[in-house]
Amino acid sequence: MMTTGRTRLLGVIGYPIEHSLSPLLASTAFSSLGIDAVYLAFPVPAGRAGSALSALRELNFVGANVTMPLKEEVVDLLDEVSPEARRLRSVNTIVNRNGTLSGYSTDGDGLLLALRKVCHVEPSGRSVAIVGSGSAARAVAASLIRTGARVSIYGRNQRAVRDAIALTGAELGDIAAISAADVVVNATNVGMTGGPKGVPFDIALLRPGQLLYDLVYSPPETPLIKAARALGLTAYDGRSMLAGQAAHAFSLFFGCEAPIAEMLEAISSEA
Repeated sequence: MMTTGRTRLLGVIGYPIEHSLSPLLASTAFSSLGIDAVYLAFPVPAGRAGSALSALRELNFVGANVTMPLKEEVVDLLDEVSPEARRLRSVNTIVNRNGTLSGYSTDGDGLLLALRKVCHVEPSGRSVAIVGSGSAARAVAASLIRTGARVSIYGRNQRAVRDAIALTGAELGDIAAISAADVVVNATNVGMTGGPKGVPFDIALLRPGQLLYDLVYSPPETPLIKAARALGLTAYDGRSMLAGQAAHAFSLFFGCEAPIAEMLEAISSEA
């Protein structure tokens, strides 16, 4: 689609950002619905969120998505923050309404969409072990608990784990909880392109019959996913969650339903 003098601007901010598939998802949605807009990835390291938000206002962006390491940093810099996003200290979507920047969290609902539409798993009544305690872990824990799932959080940073439990109502997890869970979610950045190498926990804790969902999507087959599949587990990378959270963000940006089927199709072919 050609740009015009009326083309609206959107983007994603974070660092590193070169691997982001958010521009592909947004462009697919724009093309499908005939929206005159462009969506770009902007590298913004920790400590520079304030400057980026000023640019969103000055350049009249429709809004932006936020990824690591800025999801917590932007919370106190926005004009408005949804109650859940403020409680979780996690914003991944910013909407610009006439210069007023409002923050939301769509990560958790993105995972629910991925589990239901792609993994064909209804989380209600299931036990879910989340490995990691950062902003993404908090968001997905809160959404899973709303469905009636039994959620535990396990991580090496005990202070962060305790904070996440206090904010979400999840249970304190341990290595036994990983083995016992129906669904195991990796909410760390271990295995991500440019991130820590290896796996975030002992693979021997996994057992046949479990579903593993790795929020990391670059590369699509992380060491954790590869190891889990070798053990016979069903394992998914984070592309479908990315599409799910993007669909919810799109609705906030434009006030209409996103073409989720087309977005999932576009992202499924990306390696």
